[in-house]
Amino acid sequence: MRTILVRIVIGLVFVAAVVLGLQVSAPPAAITIDYPAGGSIFPPEITPPTFLWRDSVAGVAGWRIDIDFGDGGPVIGTTSPGERLRIGEIDPRCVSDTNEPPRLDPQRAEAHSWKPDAATWEAVKKRSVARPATVTISGLDGGRVVSRGRVSVRTSSDPVGAPIFFRDVPLMPSETEKGVIKPLASEAVRLIAWRLRSVGERNSRLLLDGMPTCANCHSFSLDGKTLGMDLDGPQNSKGMYTLASISPVMSIRNRDVIEWSAARGRLEGKTRVGFMSQVSPDGRYVVTTVNSTALENAATRTPGVTKEPPSIYYVANFTDYRFLQVFFPTQGVLAWYSRATAMLQPLPGAADPRHVQAGAVWSPDGTYLVFARAGAKEPTPEGAPPAR
Repeated sequence: MRTILVRIVIGLVFVAAVVLGLQVSAPPAAITIDYPAGGSIFPPEITPPTFLWRDSVAGVAGWRIDIDFGDGGPVIGTTSPGERLRIGEIDPRCVSDTNEPPRLDPQRAEAHSWKPDAATWEAVKKRSVARPATVTISGLDGGRVVSRGRVSVRTSSDPVGAPIFFRDVPLMPSETEKGVIKPLASEAVRLIAWRLRSVGERNSRLLLDGMPTCANCHSFSLDGKTLGMDLDGPQNSKGMYTLASISPVMSIRNRDVIEWSAARGRLEGKTRVGFMSQVSPDGRYVVTTVNSTALENAATRTPGVTKEPPSIYYVANFTDYRFLQVFFPTQGVLAWYSRATAMLQPLPGAADPRHVQAGAVWSPDGTYLVFARAGAKEPTPEGAPPAR
């Protein structure tokens, strides 16, 4: 009896569909949205993102994009041909026999894309602060929806508020005549380019290039007035650092460069010092990781006599451009540098030579530091296999 009732119900539904002229079809197949991730929160000033998705139905002619804000207001709707991704321009100077031109991986090669126009994206950002916006992508075939995927995103009320300073570094490992591998050959250091980019701008601005020496880890004071940056000096000296005042046009001069100083002179030896240095929020101090032995040398050394400190870093370079280097400290203490006194001193509570203390970051008000600590070890213990 139950089976008969089920058949009658199904039959009535089928008859109703025929009478009304509706087309009965299977539920839409799945669309996988790769970007943005569900729950993403965008800054309010960011430029339109590129939505990426993969459709499980082959031969879809186009896609419908609907954005619903759940506020009872109108849904934003548009269509997209779902253009494929393309590789952008590359710098031909950075092509070598130890790397290869970029190419799309299988997932991205399969992806379709859509970027909202400026007006649409502004509307999305304004209406997705209080509640998420649900973006539905529907694959169309002759007017029928054959596939569908959804993702929800929001816009933050907090702006980024500052541009991003970064550098472009070529992936060009090199092997010298002695069999030593370098992440970047000395003659290619000039290809490193420093850029500035606001998330509200479509392009970055080139600030610095053609440097004959390497500059690396950097930070800014919270007030935006001071730049601190590692700087390699003559004879590949790793113990130099620059503190320079920010201005529309900057010139870093000798007086802006320090060789990590202490009360009785600079830190001596070839060991890299000043690892992951951070400028304080007010620009008056710098905290950094140094070799405890080198710090002792600087404070107690006898003129003309230098005790060479051991290396506190594990370093392994590779010829595979996809994974160039392993580099981290296994020993080291935190020290703080005062611009007013030009002194580098151990930081109480973070200067135990039995531990490695690194990665210090200032609190916004400059009253405390957060850092990582672990048991100290030899960087290259005898008999230990090298990293692969």
